[in-house]
Amino acid sequence: MNAMRDSYGWFTWAHEAGHAIHHYLNRDLELDVFRSCPSEICEIASMAMELFTSDDLARIGCNANQVKDALDDKIFNDIGFLPYMSKVDLMQQWMYDHPTHTHDQRRQHWRELNQLYPYSMRTGISRSWSGEYQDYLDTYRHRQMHFFEVPFYYIEYGIAYLASVQLYNQFVINRTTAITNYTKILAS
Repeated sequence: MNAMRDSYGWFTWAHEAGHAIHHYLNRDLELDVFRSCPSEICEIASMAMELFTSDDLARIGCNANQVKDALDDKIFNDIGFLPYMSKVDLMQQWMYDHPTHTHDQRRQHWRELNQLYPYSMRTGISRSWSGEYQDYLDTYRHRQMHFFEVPFYYIEYGIAYLASVQLYNQFVINRTTAITNYTKILAS
């Protein structure tokens, strides 16, 4: 956990707290297998908690403008994740559909996806790279463990993010309704 007294540390804490709350809410389910839910549900627990607690950044010394900026920045970065999510899942699908592909074919397909999705949280805003960072663009996916360990997990992140935004929208309108819905999702 990141214990820094800034918005990044706060959101990390809230994310992990959401997982803990989820575990607490489903602890009494009769069968252990019922407690093992799909990962998108686990991530809804954590991502929604990040958003639910964003106003509480004042507790670590953020003023009203800093709280607003942190939430705006978080939402901007989370939305920026969606094209990267698509890129990762499309690449994984292509790799499984082409099991005999070569290293050069894999590199070329990743380049095509970078053209299709030029914006991502990993590469910054859409811009012309002029070839100067091509090696980085060709290989930064290697830093992503999901390619090697958890196939298609990123689409689940995307689903969870969209659900957490819906819960946050409810939270802004009526906190009680949002918390009730959050609890129902996680306890079942």
